Amino acid sequence: MTQTYNSTISENDTEAKSIQLEMLSKEFEGRLDMEKFKKRFTKWLDRKSDSTEEQASKKLIQLALEGVDIDAPDWTFVAAAELLNTMYRDAQANRGYEGKSYGPFYELITELSQLSEGQRYPIYKPELLSSYTKAEIEELGSVIDPEKDKLFSYIGIYLLNDRYLARPKKGQGLRTAARTFHDHRDGNHANGKNGAPPATDKRSILGHVQPLYDRCDSYTLQCR
Repeated sequence: MTQTYNSTISENDTEAKSIQLEMLSKEFEGRLDMEKFKKRFTKWLDRKSDSTEEQASKKLIQLALEGVDIDAPDWTFVAAAELLNTMYRDAQANRGYEGKSYGPFYELITELSQLSEGQRYPIYKPELLSSYTKAEIEELGSVIDPEKDKLFSYIGIYLLNDRYLARPKKGQGLRTAARTFHDHRDGNHANGKNGAPPATDKRSILGHVQPLYDRCDSYTLQCR
């Protein structure tokens, strides 16, 4: 399992970070000067043998943002990709799943509908679980497309992470990008907001959530 932040990068962690660098480079090669980016990060990593995982991720983001200009705006998506990866790792470590971007949706809703230590209220109202069956919640979860995460610019994913991510405890992220957007769409419908049908009409709600979620392309474009 990926270690939580603030642990010192061991030999294996350094190798993992180099692999992440290669993944970023491969995704954006041909669009940006990734060789220069790789050299700068590798040089920094060689000097910072005591770096934490968080510091290494912040450096990748910093280097990417330094490259943003009118002739190379796509560096914002390199920074966004690394921030997304930190969100994935954080959620995996806090929720205890491995090898995929998104964990089980029903288990997440169940966890966020329960009180955690130090909380006055749960993230979600417990009525959410009594209003929908497990099958219905899993149906909503099946709609989530992790590829939509890549639509976010850095500022878009930063704001989503900073202001809307579910955190039962300070600094503990449980949801990831597309899931956060999806849950807010679902929550508005469950409460009859934004012109949504009343919560008593569950099938109507379920039928409205997916089209709105599919339209998140236009929402994320506004964040670029």
